[in-house]
Amino acid sequence: MSDLRDFDIKQLHNNIQSCFQYLDKQIYRAMNIAPINNTIIIEKPNTTIAHEYKELQHHVKQLQVKYDEVCYKYMQLLTKYQRTKITLKCQEEEIEHQSELIKEIKLMHLQKPEVIQIPVYEYLREFTKNNHSQLSNFLQILIHTKKMDLSMIELLQNIEKYYRPQNKMVFQDKYIYPKVPLRKIRERILKTLPDQTVSQNLIPERSISFQ
Repeated sequence: MSDLRDFDIKQLHNNIQSCFQYLDKQIYRAMNIAPINNTIIIEKPNTTIAHEYKELQHHVKQLQVKYDEVCYKYMQLLTKYQRTKITLKCQEEEIEHQSELIKEIKLMHLQKPEVIQIPVYEYLREFTKNNHSQLSNFLQILIHTKKMDLSMIELLQNIEKYYRPQNKMVFQDKYIYPKVPLRKIRERILKTLPDQTVSQNLIPERSISFQ
């Protein structure tokens, strides 16, 4: 393709036309006639020579016609090549753009903070794996507990995290939302905690990231 791109069709045209002109002159010289303004003047007419010349001239014209056809086809191929090149360039730019987007998405994903997994969730999952009603029973007990500590808050945070409506299909591929109101449990926990504990910010932020 690089040879095709660097090829000069005008130069080829000039070279071939020069060849045709040279061939024409050689014919005139062989016939001992003098061309005047592309008009053939034969001082001593010779039927045989004139007939051979006309045949030769006809072949030359056929060569010129073939040459014109080749030039036309070449120009068609050159135009098609240039269009294809432009299309390929656009596709390359689109691929580069998509690659940059993928890199940005991956980078954003890597920079996204991971969700902290509290070990007590594993216990909760095993606790409710076979009998989901146990979770509701557990929450019923929790809501009537008079004394609550940070571990219970963490456990409640995990319950909300894996049972809230926007996190369907996370817990054992099933969506089970307890009938016990989690908001009521949360309010009870905040009421029972000492004011000093809350004011000193001893509760980890991840433990009370309720929505």
